[in-house]
Amino acid sequence: MGNFLSNIHSSYPAGDVDDAQKWRDKASDEAKRKSDAFQRSQEAWRAGRKADAKALSNEGKQHAASMVQYNERAAAEIFAHYNPPPYGQTAAYLEQVDLHGLYVEEALKYAEKHILACRKVHRTTTVLITGRGNRSKDGLARIKPAIEAFLKKENLRAIADVPNQGCVTVEIDVPNNKAGWADSCFIM
Repeated sequence: MGNFLSNIHSSYPAGDVDDAQKWRDKASDEAKRKSDAFQRSQEAWRAGRKADAKALSNEGKQHAASMVQYNERAAAEIFAHYNPPPYGQTAAYLEQVDLHGLYVEEALKYAEKHILACRKVHRTTTVLITGRGNRSKDGLARIKPAIEAFLKKENLRAIADVPNQGCVTVEIDVPNNKAGWADSCFIM
């Protein structure tokens, strides 16, 4: 039937968390280099060395682009690890998506693509596994509140903590008068 999530499931095979950490480490190194280049650019600008400032600013932008690419690669590895094939290859595998290990913005991107893929095959219910935040800084959930805000913005009916804590069950494209949060408040 074709791969519904070919734009999600990257060409990176298998999804290795250790490889993902290596990409995260590279991204972190690029972030440090970016900050250093931008700081030196500011210093050069204040010293009147405009050409040096421009060159250092461009260097910082290159490091920023590399950082984004490395984080995207890490996210693809993490996503593939938690959602191994045959995820996305048939409509049945759109029952759930696991967002563990992703940064918040990455999780939002994958959740949005997952919901679009569900809509494409007329799947009306899916589960977004966000986790409870146990591995987050200070043990506070970061992904789940962002996903909940996204679902409210999209006017999707959602049931928090179903089938268990750390999950959100989403009813896709229910009639507008039933959109919102089941058994709590309704968002119109």
